[in-house]
Amino acid sequence: MFMTIEEGRNAVYINGKPAIHIDISKQTGKNSVQIADLVKARVKKINNEVPIGIKVDLVTDNTQIIKNSLNSVIRQILEGGLFSILILFLF
Repeated sequence: MFMTIEEGRNAVYINGKPAIHIDISKQTGKNSVQIADLVKARVKKINNEVPIGIKVDLVTDNTQIIKNSLNSVIRQILEGGLFSILILFLF
């Protein structure tokens, strides 16, 4: 049995600097937005604990689409309700 270091086959760079890519996926049935918020809080905590020169950062956050969609639906419900009230008062 031999212990060796295998040369990397894939390289990850962020802003031209070597990086490590970690994918985080939620479990089925869990709240994506809530998980993303927990991960963001943990990343802030980790950044306070790691040595100077090392930074943990989120590159993508797919939950922003969910948040935007929810905000859009809420806005449309409010606009529809106000429009309905206005129509009722006019007629």
